[in-house]
Amino acid sequence: MRRPLDVLAVSFDLDGTLYAGGRVLPGALAAVRSVVSAGMKALYLTNASGRTREEIRADLEEMGFPVGEQAVWTSATTTAAWLAQRAIGSVAMLGTQGLRIELEAVGMAVVGQADPCDALVVGLDRGFDFSRQRPIDDGLADRLGRVEALLVVCNRDDAFPGPDGNPQLGCGRLAALVEHQCGRKADAAPGKPQPDMLLDASAAHGMDPRRVLVVGDSAVSDAGMAHAAGAPCALVPASAALASSQAPETADAFIMPGIWALPELLGLDAVP
Repeated sequence: MRRPLDVLAVSFDLDGTLYAGGRVLPGALAAVRSVVSAGMKALYLTNASGRTREEIRADLEEMGFPVGEQAVWTSATTTAAWLAQRAIGSVAMLGTQGLRIELEAVGMAVVGQADPCDALVVGLDRGFDFSRQRPIDDGLADRLGRVEALLVVCNRDDAFPGPDGNPQLGCGRLAALVEHQCGRKADAAPGKPQPDMLLDASAAHGMDPRRVLVVGDSAVSDAGMAHAAGAPCALVPASAALASSQAPETADAFIMPGIWALPELLGLDAVP
């Protein structure tokens, strides 16, 4: 028999968990509001790397979700923190203005690919032409190949849900092209399923990550992050088939029939 969940916060994945194709999923608002009304923190952890935390926060609030201080964390945020912790001063990047803003927010100098730099950061680039086989400057590729600079990938997601709900090529696909061009693997990919994002968010709120329930739709990224951090995990049906496997990341995951079932799982009164 499982022990009752004793958590201080719930970490919610976004697309596929709380909403899909821009539409809030049934019971999602009530689930998050029930968590907040019970005195627990609602955190929002996403592998998105193309938008700033403030942009995501504004979207969540417009949908009606309660968003507290330091509640939104992205793979761009965590990647920027990972670099700052290692005293990286200058970076080149593949990605959007949102990634640039997150990097500059921690003191990174973002330079051109032809300029000297300590690292290349690869994030989601919605405008990238995937028919290109050499996505970065050849000189930078040579420096990366000689390990004269770090290669850091925000996350390894091969695909992500587009605005219409259909999958689009993700950061992981772009990273694979860069790795092929420079002839080596990335030094780090701090987004999910690595534990960094959950550890960063927990530390910001002074919490033990083992007392944060990770709720998501991916038996790979969400359950993987929870497992790596020693945190409990609950998955919605999109990943039920994977979660029924014997993989250690999913062996202890709770499987919910939908996000609407979260209050019952936590023993909370439903809040409309």
